[in-house]
Amino acid sequence: MNSKFHFGARSWTRRPGTRSAYPALLLCLVTTLLPHAHAATTFPVGNGLAQHDLFVGGEDRDVHVIRGGKIEWSWRLTEKRGGVKDAALLATGDVLIAFQYGALQVSPKKEIVWRYDAPEGFEVHTLGAIGRDRVWLIQNGAPAKWMLFNKVSGEREREFILPAKGSVHTQTRRARITPDGTLLVAHMDLDELREYDADGKLVWSAKVPHPWGVARLPNGNTLAFDETHQLAVEVTRSGERVWEYDMNKPFEKRPGTQSVTPLPNGNVLLNVRFGPAQLVEVSRDKQIVWSLSEPRIGRCACVQVLGSASPVENVHFGPIR
Repeated sequence: MNSKFHFGARSWTRRPGTRSAYPALLLCLVTTLLPHAHAATTFPVGNGLAQHDLFVGGEDRDVHVIRGGKIEWSWRLTEKRGGVKDAALLATGDVLIAFQYGALQVSPKKEIVWRYDAPEGFEVHTLGAIGRDRVWLIQNGAPAKWMLFNKVSGEREREFILPAKGSVHTQTRRARITPDGTLLVAHMDLDELREYDADGKLVWSAKVPHPWGVARLPNGNTLAFDETHQLAVEVTRSGERVWEYDMNKPFEKRPGTQSVTPLPNGNVLLNVRFGPAQLVEVSRDKQIVWSLSEPRIGRCACVQVLGSASPVENVHFGPIR
């Protein structure tokens, strides 16, 4: 009796008295699948906590200051809802945290010294500081707004409405004040990066699918993370994509990356939500030169590089300093 074997468009018929078709089938499987496979990177890479001084925070509700290879300071968010969505370590040692349902500032003594609670139905996923006394944040909702608070007076000093559509949760993610005194925003719902002046006027935009992390580079280009396709991308002022890195390649499954942080050496730090590392450092020639696998710090949704730049609050947004 003849036996027929199929794989895709190929088939083999084994007749009585002939050799088995299984070796041929195995060879077909190998030659068909091998070109599409890639070897996963072996983790960890580099010098662990000693590689970089960092401030990190994430979905596990903790923030950590890492210096000299040691966890120097930690604090755990005690809110009943939310988690660490964005955070910043200030020159005073205080920490600003956006926790989805509001924002707060905690001192080095682990005391909450300032707080904002978003109204029901609104969310806060990003924030920053301008000088010693002011905090800005973006509040998703109807309408979505950029808002500036004076921590000393308790007043809301300025605000402007941001374009938004869809659900509150998916409107915006990261935003950063640029060296030019503008606001760079990742509009996830619009599939777009947008840059605004202090009056809320649009001064630049570029299309990036479902952008999450965003940062302005020293060369004037913009680094962002396309969460849909798991791509770190660099785009020019004209919107041209001049560099990208596929985070799917070094991992055996989708890593769930969201944030992207430029390093002073020109490399890029990317977080990993699902995988054998929490952070990876990728060079411009697309090599992983360092990774962090440290169970004490959990997943890292936000990363700030320490010791290599001026304090994060030393910025201006138009005339606001």
